Parts: sequence; C-alpha cells; structure tokens
Amino acid sequence: MKSIAEEAELDTVLFVAKNGDSFQLWAVEKAGIRPATPEDGEAAECVLRKLALLAPGARAPFGLPESPRTARGRSALQAVDTKERILTPPELEERLQKSNAGTMSDLVRQLASPLGVIPFVGAGMSVPFKFAAWRDFLLDAAPSTALRKRVEKLLDGGDYEGAAEALKRTNEDAFQRRIDSEFCRTLDRNQLEASALSSLPLLTMGPVITTNFDHVLEQVFTAAGRDFEKIILGSSPDPVVAAIQRNDHVLFKIHGDCSDSKTRTFTLGEYETSYGAPPGKKRRASLRSLLELLFSNRPLLILGASLETDRTMEILETLYRRHAALRHYAVLGAYYRRRKLEKRQEQLASLGITPLWYAPKAFGRIGEILREMVERVSTEELGILPTRAAPPALSPTVPSKVRSVGVKPAKPKKAPDPHIQDVATAIRDGSVIFFLGSAVNLDNLPTGSQFYEKLTQRLPVPAFPRHRSDGAQLLEDTQGREALTRAVRSILGEYNPRPTAIHQFIAGLPETLRARNVKNTRQVIFTTNYDTVLESTFDECGEPYHLLMYQSGERPEGRFIHRDPKGHLRALVKPENIRELEPTGASIIVKLDGSVEPLGSVPAGINVTMKDFVVLAERIPEILPTVLRREIARRSFLFLGHGLNELHVEKLVRYACELRKSGSWAVLKLRGDRAAVKALREYWRPCHLELRNAELESYVAALKRAVHA
Repeated sequence: MKSIAEEAELDTVLFVAKNGDSFQLWAVEKAGIRPATPEDGEAAECVLRKLALLAPGARAPFGLPESPRTARGRSALQAVDTKERILTPPELEERLQKSNAGTMSDLVRQLASPLGVIPFVGAGMSVPFKFAAWRDFLLDAAPSTALRKRVEKLLDGGDYEGAAEALKRTNEDAFQRRIDSEFCRTLDRNQLEASALSSLPLLTMGPVITTNFDHVLEQVFTAAGRDFEKIILGSSPDPVVAAIQRNDHVLFKIHGDCSDSKTRTFTLGEYETSYGAPPGKKRRASLRSLLELLFSNRPLLILGASLETDRTMEILETLYRRHAALRHYAVLGAYYRRRKLEKRQEQLASLGITPLWYAPKAFGRIGEILREMVERVSTEELGILPTRAAPPALSPTVPSKVRSVGVKPAKPKKAPDPHIQDVATAIRDGSVIFFLGSAVNLDNLPTGSQFYEKLTQRLPVPAFPRHRSDGAQLLEDTQGREALTRAVRSILGEYNPRPTAIHQFIAGLPETLRARNVKNTRQVIFTTNYDTVLESTFDECGEPYHLLMYQSGERPEGRFIHRDPKGHLRALVKPENIRELEPTGASIIVKLDGSVEPLGSVPAGINVTMKDFVVLAERIPEILPTVLRREIARRSFLFLGHGLNELHVEKLVRYACELRKSGSWAVLKLRGDRAAVKALREYWRPCHLELRNAELESYVAALKRAVHA
C-alpha cells in the first residue's frame, strides 16, 4: 500500500477493503500507514457512493466514531470529487495484461522476421549491477564542498549535463579516472547470467545500441557465448552504416566508452558536439543524423530508458512526424494513477512507441517479459494435451508404487563394488543421465535385434547382412513411410509391456533423493525406445516430468516436441534459446527416436531407418535445447541395456566427450569372443565410455541398494 501511495504522488491515499457486510479502511501517507480518522471515513464513503458500492444516504461500517461537520471534514468531502481514481493492483494488472497481450504478439512476429529488432539499452538495465546512480556519482566526484554545492544545485534543476561539465572543467584527468574506476568494472558471471539482460543475446544477432559507457552488455553477450563482432564508439558514420546494411552483430555505444574520453558523451559540451555542431564548426556527421538512420531502419526494443524529455526523445518525435508508420517497442513501468497512465500512453503514441508495461517498481518483471519473448519466438505452440488417465490401482502386496516385473533376487555382496559406489554417489549428486535401451524392458518387449528381425519378416527378402535397419529402409522405400510406421506399431502391439524394476528404480529416484534432503532431484533420461512404459511409470509414481520427443518423418519434422507437466505442447523452433524448462524441479525424459504414440495433434514420428539415424546424427548437437546441452556438460551418461549400434547415439557420446572428460558407463551383456569384446572396449575408451559386462537386473538391484544406503 505504501508503494502505491508513493507512486501516486498524493499526500494521503485511502484504501478500502470489503469484508462481508463491513468495510476496512486504511490511510496511507508517505511516512507510512496511520489510523483512519472520521474525516477519512466520510471521504471514503463519498467515493464508495460514486462507484455505486454504497447506497445513497447509507453509512459504511468502518467502526469509526461519528465526525462533526467541521471545516476540515467538508474540505475532505469536496476534495474527493476532484481527486483522480487510483487503480488497485488487480485493476492495474488486468489493464496491463490486456494491453500487453496484443503488443507481445506483434513484437514476437517482428522478432521472428529476418531483420528482427534493434535493442536500445539505457542506464536502467545497469542498475542491478550496483553502478552508482548518476546523481550520486556526480555528487561524489566533486572534490570540494563548494563544487559539490554547485553540482547539487545543477542536479536539482535537472541539468545533469551541466553538472558533469562543471566537474570536467575543474579537473578533467581526475574526472576521467573517477569514471574509469566506477564504470569499467568486471562483473561476476553468475550475476550476469541471472540478470534480465541475459535474455537479450537470445533475441538478436544483429546490431545493439546503448547509451551506457559501462561494459555490462559486452560481458552479458560474452557470457552467453555470443560475443560482438565489433564495438563501435561515438558517431563514426562509416562503420555504423556498413554494420546496419549487413546486419552485423555489433555494439554501437553512441555515448562512447568509460575508458575513452575522446568518444564519450557525458558533459554538456560533449552532448553539444555529438548531437549538433557548435556554432562556427562543421562536422561530417553528428550523432543525431546517425540515430535518425538507426531509428528508421527497423523497430527498436527499448530497455532501461525512462523515455522522458531528452535528446533521444526529440529524434523519435521528429522521425514519427515524418513517418507515422514507424513503430518501436519499450518495456516500461506503469502508474497506479489512471490519468497519469493514460497521459503516458498518449505521449508514447506520439513517438511511435508501443509499450510493454509492468507494475510500478516491479523491476523483476523486466526479466520475465524478456524471457517470455525468448520462449515465444523460440517455440511453436501446438495446443494442450489432455491429462493422462489415472493408472489402475496396484496390488497391495507390492510395497512400491510400481509393479515390479522380471526382478531376479540378488544377494548383497560382502565387499561393495567400487564402480557401483561411484555411480550411486554420482546419482545422489545429480550427476548422471540415464540412457535406456530396449533391454530395460526385460523381455516385455522385443530387443532391438528382435524388433528388426520381425520387421524384415514382413518383406519378401532374407535377413540383411549389412545392418539390421536395412529392412526398415527397404520397407519405407518400397511401401512408404506410413506403411513403415504401421508395421512398427503392429509389432509392438503384439506385446503387453509393463514397468520393470529398472523403470521403478529411475522413476522412484526423485522421492528417494527428497527423503535424503537432496536439493536437485531432477532426473534426466534419454531413451531410444518407442514405447511409453517409462512415462507411465513416472505417472504412476506421481512424479512430474518434461517430455522431449524428437519428431522424424512427420510434421514438425526435425524438431523436438516439448510437453510440459501440465500437458502444454510446443515445437522447439530455436532450441539454442531454451535454457530451462519450467518447472525446473521436474525430471526430463528425452525420446531420441520418437514414439509410436501421437501427442495430441502431433502425429507419431520415429527414427527407424539408417537414413533417420544419419540425419539426426548430423543435427546433433544443434538440435538439442540448451538445457540438455548444459545437463550433458555436467553429468555422466549411464547406458542401461543399450547396444550403442546406431550412428546418432555414437554422435551423442562423442559430443558428451567433447564437453566433459569425466567418464560415462554402459552396462550391457557383451557377446562374442574375448578379442571382439576387447576391441569393442578399446573402441569406446577414447570417448571416456567404460563398458560393463553385467546382467542388467542384478546391476540395477545392486545400484539401488547403494543409492539407498
């Protein structure tokens, strides 16, 4: 309430809340909340009657004593009629949502266009990094009391340029050292990545403009792995024009850099030099003419700029008078005062600026708005999938939530296996990605080899000696993709798959880790299986998860489809921009070879032929959303029941090896003579992949005991 009163710029703001048949009344002033007086009650009653919330002549039961009709009371009643309406937070939020909805859609379309927008970044975006505000900086830079008083007087009159000019003329070298010390700082990488600006590199690969002469933007883009090709300082026309025409990824620091006083625009004299030629002195080009070029080239996305009266506003206004079709966007704070908000909207419209609003002082919303832009420009909405039906009740004799199938009893070893202990520790630390192959189904479904044998039996040819997937390729080439998909679905339909102890173990890990007070309980699971047993097991355990399904052969082909825990479906158009999946605590299931089950309106799409595997291998890692690339970089793979035969799986292993030198493991039944097994192990050793020859059920049982120990 106090923040509303401060923003409203009124001496007193009355807040009324209806509670049943009674009302509650608060009086808020700049100093804080004070007890409501009888006069406050009369003023509030007048407003309630005007809003038809109180019948004429009725009294609101505020619990206040009757007030005599004093001059002060009559004055308060008269003042109510002239005061403007203050919007409540819900009213303002509703108004902003309506206004922002259409603006966001228009802006996303512009962002998705070949040219996109030019971000224009002002000083407000540097505030979170604890740089001194201009007023504080200029006052602290004054070396004497007399100069400080002079600077303070100039600042009180709004003459910031004149204040900076006074400091520069007193001691130019000292003033430059002060600027360098304050604004040329190296920032913490974690702070950069957590800031609202961290989304900006995902919204543009073209030019960026800033009035700031700190190094925040350079460090933000470097942290995102998208360094600027060039930094252009001041009003040099040739490199600016060339960069705009080529859409180069450059940073145009129109007011120069903190380390270079020759290109900087800060003091009154520097502003006059940059924005207009001083009397009697001609310049090749002023900053004003360059900004006119920049501002008319394509829409701006204005961030951290107040857009009050300044030279930038003058240029925007001039251009809009010439070209009324010009349109720019700005993320700005709104007002609780309705008339003030409406007047501000009119002012921005006269400049060709369409705002995206956030509530007064809700600066955290800037980051949320930018993240929404990234999400919407990087994905294609595909609808909402109905909630999955609840699974049937399980037998009460089974203590866990998932039916355990195909489990062989295993006796605990006398001495713990160091490998099992290492993997268990990595699982507890959140440092493992499970990769499940067909053998995890424990004979409930065919293995990969069995599957391809069954597929080949549908063709009038013998078994293929070259590669097991050749039969699938021939079937697609001769009968078409639809026939191939039907054949795959028919083969899997012969089975009645159920969760096994392996599915149970993985789906139960989040709860197991929560019981141990582990913060990061998210599991990441890759699988090349077409069935939905793993998803069903997570559903039965009540564990939320994100599903990422690669789509091959069907629209949207060559992209991952994301289904979040609430059923929202979207195609990842720009996977490099997907840095996180909300909610962040939910596990991630990645179906690398797709699924035979459609997701709502998204048809089933599977990788089954050699061509499919080659195409996907060529797309790795670019096809992977950034959130997965980060998980691969910090976790080790644990392959369970996978033969490592396909090219795209090998590409993923080698990509992981490039990112992380610590080892991964593959648990499978190695077949062949000793020489063949040794050759296979040696082949994978440079990829830091250790092959473990073990029975899958016994291995997982031992691993489960170690994790629970």
